[in-house]
Amino acid sequence: MLIRVRLAVVSLCAVSAALVTGCPPIAQLPRRDDANSPPIDDGNAPAKTFHEQVFTEILPTGYQGPASCQVCHANIAQNLLATGHWKWSGTSVHVVGHETETNGKRDLLSSFFPGVASNEARCSQCHPSYDYTDKTFDFTSPASVDCFVCHDTTGTYGKHPTAGGGGGQAALWRDGQLVLASLAELQREVVYNIGKPSRANCGACHFYADGGDNVKHGDLSSDLLHPTRDLDVHMGGLDFACQQCHTQQKHGLAGFSLHSVDEGGEPAKCTRCHGASGMHTTNPPLDSLIEPHLDRVACESCHIPTFARGKPTLTAWYWDTAGRDVDPIPTDALGQPTYDKNLGTLAWAQDVKPEFRWFNGNWRRLIVGVDDTYMVAGTAAEPVIMAEPMGAASDPNAKVHPFKKFVGRQPVDTVNRRLLVPHLFGSAAGPEAFWDKYDWDAALREGAAYTGVSYSGSYGFVDTVTYLRISHQIPPKSKALLCGACHGVPVFWQGLGLEDPLTRGQ
Repeated sequence: MLIRVRLAVVSLCAVSAALVTGCPPIAQLPRRDDANSPPIDDGNAPAKTFHEQVFTEILPTGYQGPASCQVCHANIAQNLLATGHWKWSGTSVHVVGHETETNGKRDLLSSFFPGVASNEARCSQCHPSYDYTDKTFDFTSPASVDCFVCHDTTGTYGKHPTAGGGGGQAALWRDGQLVLASLAELQREVVYNIGKPSRANCGACHFYADGGDNVKHGDLSSDLLHPTRDLDVHMGGLDFACQQCHTQQKHGLAGFSLHSVDEGGEPAKCTRCHGASGMHTTNPPLDSLIEPHLDRVACESCHIPTFARGKPTLTAWYWDTAGRDVDPIPTDALGQPTYDKNLGTLAWAQDVKPEFRWFNGNWRRLIVGVDDTYMVAGTAAEPVIMAEPMGAASDPNAKVHPFKKFVGRQPVDTVNRRLLVPHLFGSAAGPEAFWDKYDWDAALREGAAYTGVSYSGSYGFVDTVTYLRISHQIPPKSKALLCGACHGVPVFWQGLGLEDPLTRGQ
């Protein structure tokens, strides 16, 4: 049995519990038959699901791994291999200075977990594969495709939390614990009941990104499994599946912001359903004031007044304090842990007002070994901007968008002035994983060697800032911001580099 370990009640999902033992089940939904086909009644009750009938007549030897699915779906597996979800990289058309290169999750630096490299066996729990445990993983082979992470409808399937998502055996949820099960059990409980992806399938990774419920994005949490209309008018009021906005073609999904941006069809935009103009027509006096804003203000800026309105979100993460033994674990007024030995000091917030920035669709990002120094004009600059939207008032393609501002402190080479990826987990990079030895120098040395960057042997920590775009948790239109939320609020205009036109000269 895979045992849940410390902080199982109060951490980032809880933080360490999720990182060491896996995130919650893909769904907490009643078992249902295949979502795409009705049960088949062969005259002998009980009726069989479509896929149970398939295995009875076409694959009587039973489910033997991904190859069994590919007896019928080999073309779909090949399609998946070409997607950003699988490759975790693509032509980074929206990363300034790297528009023709190939980059993605595998080599972008982050303010959360600093990088995937050397930590694949842990990070790949959110990859649709088995056995992605190190950088030798074959991204061209369909033999490791995990269909169930996206297509389980029972809520019993789980990714193996510490072994690259698993392999020969499946992890199934039993009374809140992940238990290694046989292929026969997997077949009976999951294979016979596969269907179209639900919000729960997508949320198994995206709600729990970087280790816990709503930790990363702030607008994506398990609250969206069964949201109220007030939390999200599309998913709660209209019961939208993720695919309603994030359309797909050949298993490629629209919605990537940095790479693979065209693989799912038309990008997810408000105007696809609501039109590019004439949206505000029911309140003429106010609408006549709103319409002129639409060329320079994104819909989300007015229609997401706050985010993390349910589950709190992480707003700060200070790695420099990690490795200490603290007992008892401190918690804040929200009941969230403010320290974790593996992670350091944490800060949380709820019902958060966005930060507003100009955004033209492009980003500045730091890339391992390519663009990973924190020098400006030859001088070390802090805080280091890890992810920043591009745009300005003078840019006709830029609009005002809402963002989550996330701050942190993370390890660097103080001589080479370089952000580093520490070896945190597993043995792919060597025996000195930080979560085993709690030795920063050894973990950074192994991480640097694994990623192919130089390390002087002198390390420290720098303050960092990340901006994350806010797109979800849209309440009913009656909750939209009104004029006074921006006009007459100096800090709003300062952040945009402008003067308030209504108070200019006063």
